Amino acid sequence: MKRKIFIRWFRMLLASFLMYEALWSVIQLQYGWLRFNLYETLWDLAQCVFFTLALLGVNLFFSNFRDGRYARKIIELVCMLAVSSLLILIVDKIKYVQNEDNSFWNIIDIYIICIICLLLSIIDIQHSYHNRLLTIKQKQMQLRLNLLQQQLSPHTVFNSLSSLQGMIATDTEKAEAYVVTLSNIMRYITENIGKEKIALTDALNFIMDYVKMQEARFPNHFVFNIDTSNMPKNAYIIPISLQVVVENAIKHNNHSPRNPLEISISFREDVAEVSNKKQPVAVDNSLGVGLKNLDERYRLLNGNTFDISETQEYYTVKIPLIYESIDR
Repeated sequence: MKRKIFIRWFRMLLASFLMYEALWSVIQLQYGWLRFNLYETLWDLAQCVFFTLALLGVNLFFSNFRDGRYARKIIELVCMLAVSSLLILIVDKIKYVQNEDNSFWNIIDIYIICIICLLLSIIDIQHSYHNRLLTIKQKQMQLRLNLLQQQLSPHTVFNSLSSLQGMIATDTEKAEAYVVTLSNIMRYITENIGKEKIALTDALNFIMDYVKMQEARFPNHFVFNIDTSNMPKNAYIIPISLQVVVENAIKHNNHSPRNPLEISISFREDVAEVSNKKQPVAVDNSLGVGLKNLDERYRLLNGNTFDISETQEYYTVKIPLIYESIDR
């Protein structure tokens, strides 16, 4: 990492120094006094070092918060201008002390270097942001593919078809309803898994179908409570987030007609909250693969992650909701 940062800085330094020297040579030719002065050249190089280091430092500072998104670009540009202005004042004072008779050209010299370094820094920001965004997009696509493979795995399909086979032999009407529900679920997964986010209302309709399917497969095994009274209408969520969390609760807890598993889903302004009564199958405090997958997708998409809390009786996962803008 340090080597990559050094290479970034060295490229900016070399490009700014060569651009400045070329531009300054053209200015000198126009005035007919082109000459080489080692001291002035080293001083120009030193100025390029000052400006590029400072501006790259601003870029690296903001990259810790950007994480692939460029929401703070205005603040970052303002900070870069502020740092550049401060450096101009510092270098300008040094120049005045060093050579008061040539103060005008000293000021021009400083401003030219500052503008060149600033433009190169902006280009560097855009380049690093673009590379980071490509990496995130590739990772997002891989996570979506992994999630799709998990949801449509042969094991999952086999379990669903096995349940259907048993219903056909005992209750054809129930089997028909199960086929409709299963087809809705499969259609929803295949159509939406590639999307970054979907409307929360659509996700709620899907989880209703998923709940119906689980109740058909395991009669009287669950007590589902879905409270939509505080559900925000303009919120979004990553596809099948609710299903994965509910599925995680079902997999990691005992459930039977005698001891049904309680699962509740509720909504607040910022989160969808899925809570289940703890009836663990085995001691396992780790996240499921699907839950880890979704948590990583949220982190890449908007920097948020799941908030998981446990009490002696309940296990709760808070899924961040997504909004198109800050205005809600």
